[in-house]
Amino acid sequence: MVSQDPTDFLHIEDYDENIDSSFINESLKPYLKDLFKDLLMRSNQPENIDKVTFIEYTKLPGIINDRLHFMFQHSNYKNNGPGGQKMGSPSRALSPVALKKKDTTSKTSKKEDFVTEESFLKNFIKIFIGDLDQKIKFTFDMYDCDQDGFITPEDIRIMMSYMPFKRNIQL
Repeated sequence: MVSQDPTDFLHIEDYDENIDSSFINESLKPYLKDLFKDLLMRSNQPENIDKVTFIEYTKLPGIINDRLHFMFQHSNYKNNGPGGQKMGSPSRALSPVALKKKDTTSKTSKKEDFVTEESFLKNFIKIFIGDLDQKIKFTFDMYDCDQDGFITPEDIRIMMSYMPFKRNIQL
């Protein structure tokens, strides 16, 4: 028998410009700007958050943190999102994984190893209150390690190999 109790259902609310724009401008942006300033004081770059500071803040395992940093780099997102921010499709700049596949002599440019305030705000706003399509696209881009437009078994293997699992669990 299926439960009819309304508390048993998950309600996902999409972005509503009329309601959320005041929240974004009055609460979320000021909070994220303060957070960016705090991280900036820890960073080795005067105007941007360096990769080490970003990774120490997010504290995600291995390549998951590296992929998140890649998604936040200043040049990655171009299309509009909540509150009029530009975001969406990644540029064709290659991830460290794709660079390795394409040319083993290439290194990720140190110029690209930072997060600007604009990108920091846009990406966290997308993560926190972006609509479902934006969150799905963001997640897809996180798992599409070689940026070929497909999530292949190899992309999944790479991501899964860095996820912590409890050992000796009986299923």
